[in-house]
Amino acid sequence: MNKTVRNERRKLSANYANGIAIALVAIGGLGPVIAVVQDGTLSWITIGLATICIA
Repeated sequence: MNKTVRNERRKLSANYANGIAIALVAIGGLGPVIAVVQDGTLSWITIGLATICIA
């Protein structure tokens, strides 16, 4: 396999993993925060889960 092809495959794999990481942060970290803002109730569980997902 050509070195250029191997490098492109690595870049595509890294880009895919980065997209999954962004989606997990958006769903797991920002989702609860947005729900708290809309609902108005704040619990320690929500804060803890959002912090764990963002970190």
